Amino acid sequence: MIRPWRTPLCGVLLLAVLVGAGPPARAEETEERPPGWIGIVFQPRDPGALVKLVLPDMPAEAGGVKTGDLLLRADGTELAGLDIPGVRDAISGSPGTTLTLAVRRGKTELDLQVERIDRPDDETVRALRDEAELLAMPPDRRANKRLARLPEGHGVDEVGGIWTTYAEERGAKAIREPVVMGVLGKLQKLGGDVALAFALEQVLPVADPDLSDEPRYQRRIADFLLAQEPPQAEQARARASAGLELAPAEHREHPWLQRALGEAALRAQDMPTALAASGAALETWPAPTLVWLGSDGAELRSRVTDGHSRLARSRAEVLAAAGDTGGARTVLVNRLAYRHDEGTAEDLVALGVTPPPAPRPAFHLTAEPFPEFSLPRLIGEGEISLTDLRGQPVLLALWASWCGPCKAELAHLAGVYPDLQAQGVEVLAVNVMEDREAGRAHAEAAGWTFPVLRDRNKTLTRALGLQSIPRSYVLDGEGRVARMAQGYSKAAAREQEELLAALAAGGSASPNLLSIEVGDGHLELAAFHALPQASLLATIPGEDDRLLVGTSTGSLMPLTAAGPVHEAERRSPYRPKEIHALPGGTWAAVSKKHVALLAEGEDPVSLTYAPRVAASAVVGDLLVVAPGGKKALVALDAGGAVQWTAGEEAVTWDLAPGDHGGAPAAVRVRPDGIELLSPAGATLAAFSSPVGARRVAPLPGGLLVGSPLEAAATGDLDGDGTAETTVLLNTRQVLGLSARGALLFRLQLPTAGDIACADLDGDGRDELWIASPAAGVAVLRYRPPSAPSRAVPIP
Repeated sequence: MIRPWRTPLCGVLLLAVLVGAGPPARAEETEERPPGWIGIVFQPRDPGALVKLVLPDMPAEAGGVKTGDLLLRADGTELAGLDIPGVRDAISGSPGTTLTLAVRRGKTELDLQVERIDRPDDETVRALRDEAELLAMPPDRRANKRLARLPEGHGVDEVGGIWTTYAEERGAKAIREPVVMGVLGKLQKLGGDVALAFALEQVLPVADPDLSDEPRYQRRIADFLLAQEPPQAEQARARASAGLELAPAEHREHPWLQRALGEAALRAQDMPTALAASGAALETWPAPTLVWLGSDGAELRSRVTDGHSRLARSRAEVLAAAGDTGGARTVLVNRLAYRHDEGTAEDLVALGVTPPPAPRPAFHLTAEPFPEFSLPRLIGEGEISLTDLRGQPVLLALWASWCGPCKAELAHLAGVYPDLQAQGVEVLAVNVMEDREAGRAHAEAAGWTFPVLRDRNKTLTRALGLQSIPRSYVLDGEGRVARMAQGYSKAAAREQEELLAALAAGGSASPNLLSIEVGDGHLELAAFHALPQASLLATIPGEDDRLLVGTSTGSLMPLTAAGPVHEAERRSPYRPKEIHALPGGTWAAVSKKHVALLAEGEDPVSLTYAPRVAASAVVGDLLVVAPGGKKALVALDAGGAVQWTAGEEAVTWDLAPGDHGGAPAAVRVRPDGIELLSPAGATLAAFSSPVGARRVAPLPGGLLVGSPLEAAATGDLDGDGTAETTVLLNTRQVLGLSARGALLFRLQLPTAGDIACADLDGDGRDELWIASPAAGVAVLRYRPPSAPSRAVPIP
């Protein structure tokens, strides 16, 4: 099977604090003055402390401190070897006193005098830091940040001010395309004559000399002109035509330029050009495609797995305007066969066609209660347990000081915490993945008023199988997970706060982590097995009544119709990205750099490959591994002994079991094609790979390849004696396909996981098993349109 790669959401390692910042004074400390403050962000770096940011209009800037300076001594105290609290204490002092800093700038050592002041309030400090971060950026990135921070209700003057400032700050440097795209995007949303005039008179004359040879630039200009009221059709046509002269048919911008040309020609009532261009847009778009191959590489059939809404709707508009209503309907119906979107459905209604039904939320699966915990405070004394908070909703955020998105999330929570508290909601920030002092220093500097806890001994980290942060959980009054969020965005934060308010008001928000959307009425939920972090599935040779399920925490166990068999669990020392069951009872857990072979009752056999393991597969009774880089394949027996090393040294993208002439074979996907090797390592066949495939899955008597493919499984889902194929795409979309590739069903997963087909209940037809890290394993049954429902109630 093919597994999705997983990338941590946050990996920025930066230990930095605002000097002199501290938590709000406790009641018993109100008579003490806060430490003096100079306004820098630093990171300890021998032989001192490196200045990461200098806050504008603050004492450090007035005293001549610059970003990049290395602080050596503070009032004669050597800073070499000090940690964050040590450096902060050396720099701090009474407000109104003068600090003498010995600074190394390049090869020069300077003595600077800086006057300490009282620390401003948190909101002012955050604003100053934001501005300092902007000033430290190059002009193009700074301009894009300013565009992103524009408040609601901004106008052309605000956008124009950012553009003018950018033009001044960049000096003689060339204009950067992302800035122009951002400015035009803002102006396009504003619309109107003023926005159009500013773009034509101020933006384009400056940008054209540097960007006129960029096809994407010309297309975006054309889109901007078409978005005006009335559309500037002739100017848009000229821009699209200029872009097409720069972008041949295989260029990624070609279909989008053709679409823009078609829309411009339609507005100009040039129907021949509109028809030709809109047709070329669809024909040259590289649609994600699955291809069925025979074991000799011959293409048997293919299926496009996604259409593009904008291209399809543009083509349909042109066809309808030309009087070909039937052609317009066909284009839109084909688009909705791949993925539903409301705009396309509305276009079909306008053409008098009832669109296919929208995907419906089919299964809401209740997650298990959040793990019980009792964690010490990071600042202050005592502990907080989940039991203490029964009866009130809780937002629990996992964070570390080196994680930028974590700090952004907690800064947001600090602003809304008083309102949440007033509603009866508690917020807990749990420090993870770093040493206590680093977390405490940052928490003290930030001055958060909600409780900050420490994950002592990684108890909670292990229980949650935590691999990346930020992660947050909304818990209801009974300690159940109502929502889990990975990463941070303002939109997601608003949704969390709305859910917390509903829970605090006594609302009945049904806690669930898995909501599967189905595109038709032919799937039913047969069972659900709660198993947090379940992410991998594999078949067990010779056992038709069991599957192997693996979790991201390294647990592997059999999975039966009744659920996971916990007492037969084996544990890998590493977090697997692939799992396999070898004949004879040994299980393999393949992680980023390691292969762990797990035999019942024995210690794991662990093998390490540098720099990584690219792919793995079971062929016959051997585990074939592709080490990363340009290396040959390695075949291992159940004890980890190397049986052969073969295959030309080359980059390997994927491995899968297959067959050649009815005999087992290893299928290897390389940049230059597909290679089949015998169980002894001899090359049996080699052929080119269509559609730039990087993934492969075995099928009876052939292979399935495709650029959007993540996993595939085959089985007799309807009990008619022929095998259907279920594929998981890299869009988390699951498609059920007949033996001839016809679409049987479609569903959307909330998180990437794995799929398998197996008849574990013995009813003569296979079920679709879906492992979801968000909740557990869902078992779905396919019911042909003429078959009666056999749904079973889920407790």
